[in-house]
Amino acid sequence: MTAKLHSIENVRRLDQFVLKGCEVDLTVNSIRRDREEIRLTPKAGHVLGYLARRPEQAVTRDELLESVWKDAYPTDDVLSHAITELRRALGDQPRNSAIIETIPKVGYRLLIAPEPLVRTQADAAQVETGRRRSFLSVAATFVLGIALGAVAMFYIRSEPPAVVLAAGDPLLGAFPVTADPGPEGMPAISSDGTRVAYLAAENWGDPFDVYVKPLTGDVAIQLTATADSEFSPTWSPDSERVAFLRFTGSGCQVVIAPVSGGLERVVGSCPHEAITYLDWSPDGRYLAMVDILDEQETLRVVRLELATGEVHPLEYDFSPTEHDVQPKYSPDGRWMVFRRGANPRSELHLIPAEGGIGRPLTAMGSRIYGFDWVAGARQIWFCAEMDGQPALWQVGLEGTPPTPVSDRCTIGLSAASASNTLVFEDISSEDDVMLLGNDGAEASVFVSTRSERDASFSPEGEQIIFVSDRSGEDQVWLGELATGQAFQLTRLTGMSLSTPRFFADGERIMFLGRGGGQEALFVVNSRSGVVEQLSEPDERIRSAYPASDGASVFVASNRGGDWQIWKRGLDGDYQQLTSDGGHRPFDSGDGFVYYTKVNVYGLWRIPVDGEGSEELISNAISYAFHERWMIKDGRLIIPQYSEHKPWRLMAVDLASEEETVLLTLPSERELMLTDVNDAMDQFLLFETRDRRRDVLAVRDFSHNPSGVDVQQRL
Repeated sequence: MTAKLHSIENVRRLDQFVLKGCEVDLTVNSIRRDREEIRLTPKAGHVLGYLARRPEQAVTRDELLESVWKDAYPTDDVLSHAITELRRALGDQPRNSAIIETIPKVGYRLLIAPEPLVRTQADAAQVETGRRRSFLSVAATFVLGIALGAVAMFYIRSEPPAVVLAAGDPLLGAFPVTADPGPEGMPAISSDGTRVAYLAAENWGDPFDVYVKPLTGDVAIQLTATADSEFSPTWSPDSERVAFLRFTGSGCQVVIAPVSGGLERVVGSCPHEAITYLDWSPDGRYLAMVDILDEQETLRVVRLELATGEVHPLEYDFSPTEHDVQPKYSPDGRWMVFRRGANPRSELHLIPAEGGIGRPLTAMGSRIYGFDWVAGARQIWFCAEMDGQPALWQVGLEGTPPTPVSDRCTIGLSAASASNTLVFEDISSEDDVMLLGNDGAEASVFVSTRSERDASFSPEGEQIIFVSDRSGEDQVWLGELATGQAFQLTRLTGMSLSTPRFFADGERIMFLGRGGGQEALFVVNSRSGVVEQLSEPDERIRSAYPASDGASVFVASNRGGDWQIWKRGLDGDYQQLTSDGGHRPFDSGDGFVYYTKVNVYGLWRIPVDGEGSEELISNAISYAFHERWMIKDGRLIIPQYSEHKPWRLMAVDLASEEETVLLTLPSERELMLTDVNDAMDQFLLFETRDRRRDVLAVRDFSHNPSGVDVQQRL
């Protein structure tokens, strides 16, 4: 193969390359030129990636529009804007182009072949230093422009550790296994590393079927074709069969299908409307899964014996207040690791495969997006957020702290037990804040090319507070509905932010920040911009809501050892309100604080002063909408969604249980409710757009990239 073909192949596989001295990284849509990092919009990044795969070839405008905007109805100027953005980022001139040539009445051509991007440790450190200088320069000149004037912002914590991968990122060699228009995900690699079982649907919103495909082949075998939806495929140890879950209209089945042809068979059942996954034991006797076995309705690990169809509870130190999900056997069959805590945070927990006393492997306070065993039975790689950004981490059985493997996140990770091969999901999307009226009229507010979410109204309804990463990291932004202008309120580093909410005075705003092992509660003053951390350093806050008295916050905190609802005064005083678990508090101003629980589905309330017993008042809340509900004027506001039916926003009267439809939208849209105004005629949601979900694979990855170092930023 010629050097040029080598270069093209590397570009096709890596999405990281060099163009005329510019370092291009399409995994994060950035171009680095003259030591400056320039962010691209996703569509511009897609256009550049398409041209890079066809260097020195003319690509028509229609071809680019069809490929990059295939799910939309674009006009010609969207492509022109993308090309203009790319030329500015690359330092290219339209009239005398050296990189992207315009071919009149045809399209565009990339004039030079991309070269593979290879970084040494020194290069990586220099990149990080440049980013730090750029960031600090912006911070030094940042001024908050709001009606009452401008003030300097203050940092509340030092910048987090930067991951520097001295031995090279093991995911840089990732290549696509699937690339169909619909979503493909939840991959499972066979033990020999030659085939992938995965889920796929023709369109977003359709039920998933199970497919099997050679790792480097073009033809996929459709293993199932039903009106039901499949979930969690897993290979038998001999790589001849695939087990999976099938969700029907009446329940959940455990099904095994031979890969080489033959009839599938149902071998057991699984809990309906609950999170569970399958994993095949290395000796072929069991499928590990989870089930509900007690009145607490807590998910715990069980084993389904394939010879008899019997379910055997595993005797281990399960938690009565935390769900255990997604058990996975070690390749030698001696151990099992699972996620403790299904929503909203998880930690990895290790137990002997036959049961017994276990121990936690992580304490990161993060969602875990995927994990699996690598390097035999001694290491686990997992994707989690640390310092506000998802990344790939490694933890061993020895109890040592996790170490970074890659700054890229491997969702749905699956590693082959007999080869250095792994597969994972490649997911990308952006979110827009939507303002809808009760007549269904809608508008995007404070639109940018980045993601906006978790919006809520001010008490007067004239402003909206939301989280956006338009500055490069999650920050809290304040938007004026009358002018359409938005202002950045916070300047935090290394944290993932969520659920900003106004206090009753309309001036102070609480929000949650997660990163560096913290789950913390903060307050920012919208006039001064000063940020204060309310939670204690060793405390975790998983959800919070400002009290209607304006002087306190209701929090779901672990400060007493388990998760309960507390009332935290702004003066620092704490009062415990619940003793039987609590999550996601909400104060509607009627003298009660409403809340859900992690392990039991329903809605409870307790007097805000703690003088009284808790009361179960509704069973209308299921797992799917565990965190997407609110109380307005004695009514529970909650979305309802089921396959092939419209998305509906319901108001359920808590006294009479009478239901009223507030809003109806098409079911194929991915919408999340975040707030409702007091008149209940305006609704804030965020909608996911620009979705992509494919399966990627890596061969011959390094088991232990432990030139990996954690270096403090300056």
